[in-house]
Amino acid sequence: MKALTIALAALTATGCAALKTRTYFAPRDVPAVDLRGAGLPCVPNVPVAMTALEPRGRELGFEMGAAAGVGGFRRHWQGLQRTSFAGSQHLFVSRSGSATAVLVIRLDSLADTGRVVAEIPFAPGFDHAGGLALAGTVLAVPVHGSKRAEVVFYDVRDPERPRLIGAFDHSHPELSPSSNVAAVALTRLADGRYLLVLGVRSSKLVEFHVSTDTSLTSFRLLGVETGLAVRGFQSLSLLTQCDGALYLVGAHNTAIPPPSRGHDHVHWYRLERAARGAIALNEEGERRLRCRHCNLAAAGGVYVTAERRVLIYATEFWSRGSGGGPPWVAVEEFGP
Repeated sequence: MKALTIALAALTATGCAALKTRTYFAPRDVPAVDLRGAGLPCVPNVPVAMTALEPRGRELGFEMGAAAGVGGFRRHWQGLQRTSFAGSQHLFVSRSGSATAVLVIRLDSLADTGRVVAEIPFAPGFDHAGGLALAGTVLAVPVHGSKRAEVVFYDVRDPERPRLIGAFDHSHPELSPSSNVAAVALTRLADGRYLLVLGVRSSKLVEFHVSTDTSLTSFRLLGVETGLAVRGFQSLSLLTQCDGALYLVGAHNTAIPPPSRGHDHVHWYRLERAARGAIALNEEGERRLRCRHCNLAAAGGVYVTAERRVLIYATEFWSRGSGGGPPWVAVEEFGP
């Protein structure tokens, strides 16, 4: 493990140019993992579902009420997940630069504007929450501060009363040379364990971890992929195809620096086993989305409906006023 840490630290110290070449690093004692997914609902054919997305989305939004607004390069929306537990629709939206990590939004009807109904605060020492993941009733929130990084897990079967169930400490030097976690993807595997994918340094490094059992108490590092052919993903998601195949979906905006108006894209990769236990990320497609207000350098997320259709949600970069009223945030929904 120490050799892996030294190699990754040397790579990140060389700057972005070195990251253009795709490389996979793995520890010597990689545990055996069957990469068949058990995430529900599954998608009959992920590439077909992704290419079926319309480039123009449907406009939604939410009023922030008394919640603090968001504005500034380092104070923007970071991640988004939708759920539909208990007969109601909710969005979880993460943010940076405040005492609140995640806002919980109730959408009484997807045709109406939502409103903030709960907030998940940061623990002391953290001030940045990244791209979110939702696996069943488990919400995964990547957070970091100046010297620490964690993935915090909440039980959200009651979305308006999230319950803390554990955390994965990513600050240990043997896990990564960086105390930064930009995005997380999470799904349950066929053997009951969890596959955790972390985007580090704006997802220029993509780490694969597997839980040691069927809980979320501890994880083992499987390997680290570097040099994907984009500048970095703001959000990551894992989709399970109904035959068990796993796909990693990444969303980003081409602008440097954000929030300049670049192009919004989603890419999807099929996860497959390669030589010596490595995980191969085989890119199978890309789709450009045309936001009216949203920006995939801000909050975005993938949602699978009960009918097994794939939807993409995205917010604008900051919050803004609405006709002199309370702060309001635009959300767009992209579907087939």
